Amino acid sequence: MIYTCTLNPAIDYHIEIDKISIGKLNRTDYTQFLIGGKGINVSLVLKHLGVESTPIGFIGGFTGDFIKRQLREIDINQYRFVEINGETRINVKIKDSSSETELNSIGPDISDIEWKAFTNIVKQLTSKDILICSGSLPKGIPDAYQEIAEICQKNNVLLIMDTPGIYYNQFLPYQPLLVKPNLDELSTYFNTQIKTIDQIIYYGKELIKKGAHKVLISLSAEGSLLITKNNILKANPIKGIPISSVGSGDSMVAGFIYQFQQTKDDHQSYRYAVAAATATTFKKGLAKKEDIEKYLQLIDIKELNI
Repeated sequence: MIYTCTLNPAIDYHIEIDKISIGKLNRTDYTQFLIGGKGINVSLVLKHLGVESTPIGFIGGFTGDFIKRQLREIDINQYRFVEINGETRINVKIKDSSSETELNSIGPDISDIEWKAFTNIVKQLTSKDILICSGSLPKGIPDAYQEIAEICQKNNVLLIMDTPGIYYNQFLPYQPLLVKPNLDELSTYFNTQIKTIDQIIYYGKELIKKGAHKVLISLSAEGSLLITKNNILKANPIKGIPISSVGSGDSMVAGFIYQFQQTKDDHQSYRYAVAAATATTFKKGLAKKEDIEKYLQLIDIKELNI
């Protein structure tokens, strides 16, 4: 079973407006509430691909009830959330004619009792399971990813990590199968400005040395890289008019594990990951299978000899 871990889930309030005027009254052109949190997004894309997964994490309040209701409506019924005293956060995503702005809430406090209830869920996973951890940590559990990674290594659970760079030291020593930084996260972790392709490859290889088996680096309009112990693969960016980047990285993770679970092949898994990210970027909503397979034919992957 694939488990998607979102320790700090959210409702994403999407707003579209022609132009924002700071300090003045603004009227929106379009609004929508969507369930969010990076791990939940991975589960949604996997559902579009016909793959069942179990979302886990923390949830609470009327916002938490909304997330559970929305999951049930799309037939994701096997979630295992720990109910908390606090309320699940609301994030605001604003898109105008020239930019995208995100306002992400910090999230609720997690108590020791709530954390123990969650780790008891993780301890039940086995070598037949895959755990995908995504996103930021709520307050109260600053070392959460280290404890999760330690449990997974002990129980031979395949671990995939898509988190802000500030958490990398927590889990890299436990040899995750895949780490998926973007350029900002890579720069944050190494505390340096990374600009050139040679620098990106160098620091991606450093993550391999520190414990990651595979490093999937998204580079926005410049495409992406997959770095393993034996190969460096680069996919070309697909030309088109981007609709929204929200969820594209989560779609990339979902596409990769969807294909890797079937084939264990890095090239095929990377191709599917790029197609999934592209499908989310160029259409409203998260990637659907028919759109992913359309873009598959356009993905060009080259092996770099560096």
